[in-house]
Amino acid sequence: MTDKQPVRSAAKEVIDQVLPFWEKARIPTGASQHCISKVEKIFQDWTKMKKHKGRQTQPHKDQETAFVENLDDLFKAWKALQQTREYAQVHQKTHG
Repeated sequence: MTDKQPVRSAAKEVIDQVLPFWEKARIPTGASQHCISKVEKIFQDWTKMKKHKGRQTQPHKDQETAFVENLDDLFKAWKALQQTREYAQVHQKTHG
């Protein structure tokens, strides 16, 4: 993504690059346009955080915490799915 690239086209590019890997791994995804919207939302939230990074008010700290927790949840869900798939593969190999 370049600095001049519109957010929508950058989000589409990200999803276009990631979806084939998720499909091969049989990771369930929504429709492409919904994934693009989610990436845009994450970017918009991050941009707001970056604009006001010097703020020390409690509401801003709460927003930062919520943003980080949301990203953590996203990656935890992905990791849990990955572990479930790995377990299923091992179980299938050992139990035929």
